[in-house]
Amino acid sequence: TGALTFVDVLHEGDVQGLGTIDGLDGAESVVVSPDGAHVYVAGFNDGAVAVFARNPATGQLTYMETHKDVSLGGTASGLLGASTLILSSDGGDLYLASFTSDAVAHFKRDTVVASPTYGKLTFQSAVVDGGVQGPLTINGLDGAASVRLSPNGNHLYVAGAVDKAVAVFSRDGGTGALTFVEAR
Repeated sequence: TGALTFVDVLHEGDVQGLGTIDGLDGAESVVVSPDGAHVYVAGFNDGAVAVFARNPATGQLTYMETHKDVSLGGTASGLLGASTLILSSDGGDLYLASFTSDAVAHFKRDTVVASPTYGKLTFQSAVVDGGVQGPLTINGLDGAASVRLSPNGNHLYVAGAVDKAVAVFSRDGGTGALTFVEAR
C-alpha cells in the first residue's frame, strides 16, 4: 500500500556492527546498492562516506566502515562537504560530489558476494575544480552539489552551485575513471 513502518534509527557515535558509527554528521545523501545489500551515506560535516550492510528482509543496517577526507585524518581526498552520492548501474563505482572540496571523489565498490570485503569501498581518485587533466583545466566544480550518471553510464554530470555550471565528464566503463569534457 506504500505505507511506511519505522524500523530503526542509527546515530553518529552509536556502537554497532564493526565499531562506533562515524560519518553521519550532516547526512546529506543516501544511496542503496543495486543489489540492495548495502547503503552509503554522505556526511557533509564529517567530510565522509559511511558504509552499511543492509538486511534485505528487514531493511535494518549494520555499520561497516567510514572513509574520511585526508585533511580530517582519513585516506581519501575530495570529501569535504560531501553532498551527493551515486552508484553506477552495476554497483561497482561510487561517485561523491563534495561542495567544500569542489570535487568529485571516485570509489570502487567490492561487488563479489563471497568476498570478506563485499560492499566496502576503495578510494580511487578525486577530480578537483582548477585541477589539470591533460591539456584541460577542470572547471565547473566549485560548490559541487549534485552528481548524476547518464542512462548508459558513459558520462557523469556535476552541478557546481558556486560556479553556476554543469561539468561534464566521460566515464571509462571498465575502470570508472573520469575524464573532463567541458563545463557549461
